Amino acid sequence: MIQIKNTEGQVLYEDSTKNSFEELWLEKINLDRANLQGCYMPSAYFSECSLRGASFRKADLRDADFHDCDLNSADFTESDMENVTIDGCDLHNTKFHSVDLQNADIDWLFIDDADLEDVLLPSHRSPAYM
Repeated sequence: MIQIKNTEGQVLYEDSTKNSFEELWLEKINLDRANLQGCYMPSAYFSECSLRGASFRKADLRDADFHDCDLNSADFTESDMENVTIDGCDLHNTKFHSVDLQNADIDWLFIDDADLEDVLLPSHRSPAYM
């Protein structure tokens, strides 16, 4: 069984049929303040989820997809985000501190006040276009 808890320890999501977060598929779920620090979540798929203030610090998110999610104030510090897709998401105040986004596909339209310190950006993008 897998569980996702918030920072207060409250269970936000559980699935008794899974034993791994790998290829996890979540749609229209509220995971505000979820604690996913260090989770192994390659190829996870999030669609129309609320992940406000969620912590993905040092998580393995290779090949993950985030579509139309609220990632306001989420923390991706030091996460592995190789080949991640982030499309149509609210990234206001989101932290990407020390993250390599060179191979990521990101819609930068909603990125006001994001923390991009020590971030490696795709060569075809620069902070001037965000």
